[in-house]
Amino acid sequence: MPQVYVANEQKFWRDKALVPQFDFTDARRYGDVKILEFTSQAFNDQRSIDQSIGEMNKYLADFKEDDYLLAVGDPMAITMAAGILCRRFKCVKVLKWDRHTKSYFPMRIKL
Repeated sequence: MPQVYVANEQKFWRDKALVPQFDFTDARRYGDVKILEFTSQAFNDQRSIDQSIGEMNKYLADFKEDDYLLAVGDPMAITMAAGILCRRFKCVKVLKWDRHTKSYFPMRIKL
């Protein structure tokens, strides 16, 4: 079964607890959801970005051609994930949110 890799989960405070900003229930139609979480300090300077790239490479090491990237969260995390995957594959499958149908649909990025 394919995996759905979330580049970076965003959270916010509600009732003294950090809760996810997005509900990925619909994304589970496409595979098991795997979430990479960076600390808020992950993209504040070049050194932390370099460390985050290493972490992102490890996170995406098992990504296969039939898996999906779900591009939510910090734009730096999304950019790193897409860049890493586009270097490895001719085509990357991405899930895009449709706010009208309130569901994800697959798209392909072919560079």
